[in-house]
Amino acid sequence: MRYLIAVLVLSQLLGCAAFIERKLTSAQSTSEYLPIVLQHFYKQQHYCLSASKNEQVHCLHYYNLSVEKSLEDNNFNVNYDYHFIDDTRLIDNVTFNLNIQDELAPLAVIFPGYTMHAAEMINYAAWLNDIGFFPIIAHGPTYQQPFDFGLRYADLLAKILAERYPERPVLLVGFSMGTSSIEPFMNQHPKVLGAIAIAPMQDFKTVGNTVFARAKQRRLLLRLIPQASVEQALTNILEINQLDSETLNFNYSAARLNQPVLVFSGEFDWIAPAINLEDDANITHIQLPYTNHFMLDHPWPEIRTQTERWIEKERLPFNQVRREKSEFRASEQGQEAGL
Repeated sequence: MRYLIAVLVLSQLLGCAAFIERKLTSAQSTSEYLPIVLQHFYKQQHYCLSASKNEQVHCLHYYNLSVEKSLEDNNFNVNYDYHFIDDTRLIDNVTFNLNIQDELAPLAVIFPGYTMHAAEMINYAAWLNDIGFFPIIAHGPTYQQPFDFGLRYADLLAKILAERYPERPVLLVGFSMGTSSIEPFMNQHPKVLGAIAIAPMQDFKTVGNTVFARAKQRRLLLRLIPQASVEQALTNILEINQLDSETLNFNYSAARLNQPVLVFSGEFDWIAPAINLEDDANITHIQLPYTNHFMLDHPWPEIRTQTERWIEKERLPFNQVRREKSEFRASEQGQEAGL
């Protein structure tokens, strides 16, 4: 949000929709700490898809757990405590055990959201490793240039992982804009058995305009920026990539997926509200109370519990996955709720 506000103010000074477009497609996390955290537990992999002499060589980077040696400290501690005005508290104090998985462990391929560094999804990776998956974290959409919402990266990553780990079943996990990568990956990898979509992206232009409208309510300078400039920048991003809103809108793409999908949305998420996410034969939708968009970048106990129940209900053959004991308490008022 703060980044978008700064971008829009600068765009007014420059008077150029193209400037907004360039900034929006290259925005990245400003935290210098996150990559250090990730590198402590993970190794960045560089891998190229096999090709004949006359074919172009395709390569990319992604992160996975080290498989060469055990970690000196395999405990990953997470502590969250949110307070709300009605005295409700959302608490999660959990320790994940990071394990070196065997060669047949199922893959969990994780796609971060807009502007996110891979390290910002490390809580999901640690949890999935703890319950028996071999987690792989893709680069976030704006860390892949030229920007295309991560679609070409997902296509290539699917081909590379199918070649490198041909026998492993795959679970896909996408957050926000990262859910756009689920369909292209699933179309290219024969071993995908299911997907988890967290706060899935809906209409790109609608989200962009909503963020701008909210920002204008709190920043007087933003009211000087013509709405037409923002609209044009969002339109340009779609046109450059030859995309339409339905291609990126999870409400439409979910219906095209041929494997079970578990969707988590937040009760107070105005960026990706849970509209038109009714359950059907392949889709299970769960809304988490009290949570907003940004809180869902952590796997709350309800996410962890419901995911394991879903795997069991759908009879997905992730045989190594074990049930985690929930560690939260809830009461009617002034509750301590682990979501």
